[in-house]
Amino acid sequence: MDAAKYIRPNVHAIKGYHLEKYTCDVKLDQNENPFDLPEDIKDRILSRIKTVEWGRYPDYSSESLTAKIASFAGMKTDEVLVGHGSNSLILSTLLSTISAGDGVVLTSPSFSLYQVFNQILSAQIKTVDLDPNNFSAPMEQLCDVVGGKDVKMTILCSPNNPTGSAFSIEQIENILVDASGLVLVDEAYQEFYQQNLTSLLPKYENLVILRTFSKALSMAGFRVGYLIARKELIASIKKACVPYNINISAQIAVDEILNYPELINERVQTIIRERDRLWTILKKISSVKVYPSKANFFLVRTPDGKKVFNHFLNAGVLVRDVSGYPGLENCIRFNVGTPEENELIVDALNKLDEIL
Repeated sequence: MDAAKYIRPNVHAIKGYHLEKYTCDVKLDQNENPFDLPEDIKDRILSRIKTVEWGRYPDYSSESLTAKIASFAGMKTDEVLVGHGSNSLILSTLLSTISAGDGVVLTSPSFSLYQVFNQILSAQIKTVDLDPNNFSAPMEQLCDVVGGKDVKMTILCSPNNPTGSAFSIEQIENILVDASGLVLVDEAYQEFYQQNLTSLLPKYENLVILRTFSKALSMAGFRVGYLIARKELIASIKKACVPYNINISAQIAVDEILNYPELINERVQTIIRERDRLWTILKKISSVKVYPSKANFFLVRTPDGKKVFNHFLNAGVLVRDVSGYPGLENCIRFNVGTPEENELIVDALNKLDEIL
């Protein structure tokens, strides 16, 4: 069948998001939290799930969960919008703001779905390349581009996936001042950077902050994220969200994990310590270039990305081949794992001379 005659040309032409499946003992390819939830918390979640009627729809707008997340984030309930993973909230924000031909500013390299979603919406994508030496943003150029008359949105990932670089609060504020449209800051890895942009919201009405429970909180399997913005923006973006998009189990699971802020902070601090320990070791390995990271992962430039990826596979460790990103030829990315998993990373990198 020729699907092209039924599908919009710009959608048919998109490569789309794809992830190869591999089976490995150690999985470090998706920037997940390596520490699963404790069994007693899992048991509490399961007990609560058993008490509700599975044949009934969940709260269509997750009002109770929204209130709890707002308290967790230090915000008012009407300043928070909960969604089925942060990706769905990116799409809802774009659907509510972007028409065909509108300008959207992206940095490159960055999270690939930003481009995919904007291509689907026929936006005019304006790309600003990060510095290839350290992946910092060329602020003068970026501030000039975001101020274009046709620009409706700027999307920034901070810390940035897949580079690990990040914007300072001062840089974000400079962009907000110059931007013609909304500035969506994807803070999926915010807990590992420990920079909080919410203090800017009273001053800048065009700021939208995106966060997730998938990384720091070990909840990737439940797919829950949230937006923080002025209440007027939240009310409008909510109209572009699918109702009932947080299922019963996800609402209960996130509600339960938020009862344990000490555990959340302890896990985050453990990963930060491991990241910093790894950095002191990895930066000394002469056969590769490891970039500093503000997130829970590292980007590594290698002499031969495919060989190095397969070398890790043979060692039982799954990393991410990110060589398809602009400017990341021969690069791999892996997240910080448990101390034992991290030693496997170090050992594999120290043995690269055997395969190169």
